Amino acid sequence: MRKVFFLLIFLNTILFAQPSGKAPNWDAWNFLMGEWKGEGGGDPGQGTGTFSFAPDLDYTILTRKNHTVYPAAKNRPAFSHDDLMTIYQTGNTTRAIYFDNEGHTINYTVEFSQDSNAVIFLSDLSPSTPRFRLMYTKVENETVRITFEIAPPGKPETFSTYLEGFARRTRCVLTDNPEQTEYAAVEIFDPKRDAAKDISDAIIEATKSNRRIILDVGGNWCVWCRRLDSLFTANQDLDEFMHKNYVVVKVNFSKENENEKVLSRYPEIKGYPHLFVLDKDGKLIYSQDTGDLESGKGHSREKVFEFLKKWSPLK
Repeated sequence: MRKVFFLLIFLNTILFAQPSGKAPNWDAWNFLMGEWKGEGGGDPGQGTGTFSFAPDLDYTILTRKNHTVYPAAKNRPAFSHDDLMTIYQTGNTTRAIYFDNEGHTINYTVEFSQDSNAVIFLSDLSPSTPRFRLMYTKVENETVRITFEIAPPGKPETFSTYLEGFARRTRCVLTDNPEQTEYAAVEIFDPKRDAAKDISDAIIEATKSNRRIILDVGGNWCVWCRRLDSLFTANQDLDEFMHKNYVVVKVNFSKENENEKVLSRYPEIKGYPHLFVLDKDGKLIYSQDTGDLESGKGHSREKVFEFLKKWSPLK
């Protein structure tokens, strides 16, 4: 019996130690990432509160936390509402599970609007309970409209507004690091760096400076990576144009650290260095094989400049 017990423990360890495959892509959620402050009203009255969206568990899930305070009103004392929602992907479907300090649990299916400017949480159907629909709609870069609707039992499509309000982002943070420091460019391939955090920091910097992002993937072992660096060192105008228009992040790929989790979010890389162009919100715009930019035993200044100009935000 004791051997069977240890065998089960061993098998469970093997099972849960296996990687789960490609990391979920949360790029479409970047307009919600960070900390928010908002005001709204509805059936509970006028309330103020804060909420946050942040990746967790190595970007395998997103976590939303919410805190709202409602002041005292006629026949009702002041009260606060707290809730937590975990958002996860299963197959091709995005799901969420919600918990609050009043004991409610709600399971949602999550979809984006056709224009990708709104994310919609729709609760599962149940004949005996109300159905809920929660929407976050992008109004402008740092503002969202929040709508929470309820449909009565037996009428799952007859929604009426229960709460509505607006929120403004107070901090564009894609990691759980509360410290806000001056941005430090990632200019070397370092296997010890946290590439996920480097990209998150670059998104914050790109948003502030209205630039795009270049992920330069390679390693110190890579001769062609050094040749591309040398091109920028030898051509000051090229280097200045790149940094004026892009936040550049070197992402290490080597035997010491292949950054498999981070790079699984992007298209396959066939050679190094490889360049990914991201918009300032982190969405992938273009994947560039630098072999197409080569000329002789180096890279063509004209081809590289043309590439930078083509994807520059200031064309």
